[in-house]
Amino acid sequence: MASTCIRHDFYQTDAFVVITLMVKNKSDADFEAEFQTDFVRTTIKNEDGSEIEFSVVPCHPIKPEQCSFKVTKTKIEVKLKKAEGIHWNTLERKEESAVKPAVIMKSSDISVEEQPAYPTSSKKKVDWSRVEAEADKEEEEGEAAIEKLFQKIYKDNPDDVKRAMMKSFAESGGTVLSTNWADVQKGKVEVKPPDGMEFRKWEQ
Repeated sequence: MASTCIRHDFYQTDAFVVITLMVKNKSDADFEAEFQTDFVRTTIKNEDGSEIEFSVVPCHPIKPEQCSFKVTKTKIEVKLKKAEGIHWNTLERKEESAVKPAVIMKSSDISVEEQPAYPTSSKKKVDWSRVEAEADKEEEEGEAAIEKLFQKIYKDNPDDVKRAMMKSFAESGGTVLSTNWADVQKGKVEVKPPDGMEFRKWEQ
């Protein structure tokens, strides 16, 4: 089962499940991930030399060679590639299955010249630098588009419209952008994730 000492949540699309670890001020050198078809283990290094392990037995099989992770100053995202494009009702299975050969990833190992080891069941090598670059590009383009839209609507509008935009965007975690102050001022704006995604609160 997943470690309980790390706050985390997850959301999913048709192809991926993304686990967010609420860990701040870490770098790629502090994080290591091991992906198996039916098991995920991550290790986070602390400044005092100690380590914290976060492990998950996925609800359904994953494709280890297409999994990845991203370390930022405010969180760590672990991206699991679904073996089948089905909806996961939960993040984990209740019972663990047998351990299989794994793909072990360290940031220092991920390069075009020297790829990490792969399970014997998969002969295809993955250019992890390209995968990460494409993921970063998609995220940056998405954020840029949202910011551009926000600025366009915000500009030259009355104060009530601006207040509505700021309140709705902040309280919904960036999932709602409303210009109707009469509606927004009535109470807290709830989170509304995009279609195909699922919002989950932190698991303590």
